[in-house]
Amino acid sequence: MIIQPIVEGEGEVDAIPVLLRRICHELGCCMTARVAPPIRVKRSKMVIETEIKRYLRIASLYPECGLILLFMDADEDCVKELAELLKPWLASECRNISSELIVIPREYEAWIISGLESLRGQRGISPTANSCATSEQVRDAKGYISREMVGGAKYHETSDQSALTSQVDLDLVRQRCPSFKRLIEKIESHVLLS
Repeated sequence: MIIQPIVEGEGEVDAIPVLLRRICHELGCCMTARVAPPIRVKRSKMVIETEIKRYLRIASLYPECGLILLFMDADEDCVKELAELLKPWLASECRNISSELIVIPREYEAWIISGLESLRGQRGISPTANSCATSEQVRDAKGYISREMVGGAKYHETSDQSALTSQVDLDLVRQRCPSFKRLIEKIESHVLLS
């Protein structure tokens, strides 16, 4: 089975496949599930029905596609309202292929923040860096990570997101981020039970 991600951020193009492969490995389904290169869609197009449906059609054309995962940062928007807007579009466009909407409260970096202790000493992260109990609610998560770096280092989405994703403790992220726990449950239900 192919998992076809659709992402909005430039850094997520590299980070999401790393994350999905790690999850599949931990679930023991890395031999049966493969991750296709993400399709990048700007946020402004994700919330337009005709645009996102066009990208969903493109995703469904990938040979052996069995699961489409649409990743979206909520930023300042309400997660529930985004889900109510987008889920019917996924359901109507992806009738023959499983699809799931993954709305991350605020931004992807919330998942990195939730496992920050496991990243100490990696890519400029301070040896005393700490996560935030409410990482999914942190505004300016990229800035939060930068403030937890030493020597004047700054977090850069395109160069750091994938590298930190490859190192972060996924168990910590699962324990601390309900949205991440839901992602794992959705992958389990589609990949392991298919």
